Parts: sequence; C-alpha cells; structure tokens
Amino acid sequence: MHTPICAAGTRAVPAPDLLPTDLIDTQAAAQSIGVSLSTIHRWIGRGRLRAWKAVGRLRVSLAELRALLTPVPPRAGLPRPEPGAQAQRAIDRETEAILARAGFLED
Repeated sequence: MHTPICAAGTRAVPAPDLLPTDLIDTQAAAQSIGVSLSTIHRWIGRGRLRAWKAVGRLRVSLAELRALLTPVPPRAGLPRPEPGAQAQRAIDRETEAILARAGFLED
C-alpha cells in the first residue's frame, strides 16, 4: 500500500490510478541530485515535494523531483535585471550624494 505523506504529516489515500509509477526512495533521490537526505525530508515537510510511504520507507516521484529543480522561465514582458544592477544603483545613489554635497549638482 502506498500512502502519500502530506506537508503536515497527515496521510491521504489516493486513487490507485493516481499513484506515480516512478517512485524512488529518499536516499536515492538525494544522491541522484546531489543534496543531503535532510534536504529531501525538509522539502517533503514544507510541501515542496510529495512523498509516499511504501514498504516502511518514504519514496518520492522522480518526475516531481526533477520538476522541482527545473528553473521557472521569467514572465513575459517583464525585464530581467542585469547581474549587479542593484549594486550599480546603490553606487549611483552614493555618487550623486557626493556630487551634491560638493556642489556639482543643483537641487
């Protein structure tokens, strides 16, 4: 019997046709993506990754694990900030303040 473990540790009984067919144990999941076992358990506890208890061991869907690690594309129409843009704005503000104190900028 595969019993899904929800974020709060509660159990729900899914319909048999909804069970993932690619379940792997949490240790194998952690090793396959290069994270610790505690990270997998943390993701399960926070509801980021579903888990099923089968034969006394927690198992996760390999497809869901891969989906969790897939980067989300930016929303269309929104500009992507350049790397370091926030730091550059801070430098620009500081430079303006220095120039204003020195009298080079008018208010």
